[in-house]
Amino acid sequence: MYADWNQSSNGLPREGQQIEFMLDYRSVAMEGTYDHQVFHSHWAEYTVDRVRSWRNLVQECDRATPPRNQAERVLSSAPRYDTSHDPLPLGGMAHAA
Repeated sequence: MYADWNQSSNGLPREGQQIEFMLDYRSVAMEGTYDHQVFHSHWAEYTVDRVRSWRNLVQECDRATPPRNQAERVLSSAPRYDTSHDPLPLGGMAHAA
């Protein structure tokens, strides 16, 4: 399901590439970009010698998300429930008289 992790010592991402990367001695990946020989996250930037491995982020997001028009077709073909005969008002709450 996920792309393989690339060791930073074996190669670096393309300039501007969206990636996930792991810092040395950390167990949680961060999302960011690689630009001007630096890994950038939302809050900070890290030099190449601090990053253990990285993987492509965009490719994985594209695989996980179905095309929008396919999802729209599924929703439009779903049966609709007729609520015109329901005794309860729109909010579903009944009030005693």
